[in-house]
Amino acid sequence: MSVSGERNVLEQTVKTKEAEIVGKVKEVEFMKAWIARDKLDAVAKDAEFNRTMAAKPKFVTQIKYIPTGDKCADLSAIAEEARKNAEGGKL
Repeated sequence: MSVSGERNVLEQTVKTKEAEIVGKVKEVEFMKAWIARDKLDAVAKDAEFNRTMAAKPKFVTQIKYIPTGDKCADLSAIAEEARKNAEGGKL
């Protein structure tokens, strides 16, 4: 004689929930492994970028003000440059 009905349904519900939990645990493990792999990829890309940038030549430019000899024009140019720099710092 076998009992069917509520007990059977309850047992199946428990089995279903346990299977869902196991699936979620496996999903979380997969996501953790994925994140770890992405971190390693990011480190490798950063190392490759740094290596590439180190191999490229670097250019240094220097801007010098050369006076024209006209004191008024020179002072106006210096004041204008200072004003532009001050405005650029506000942006």
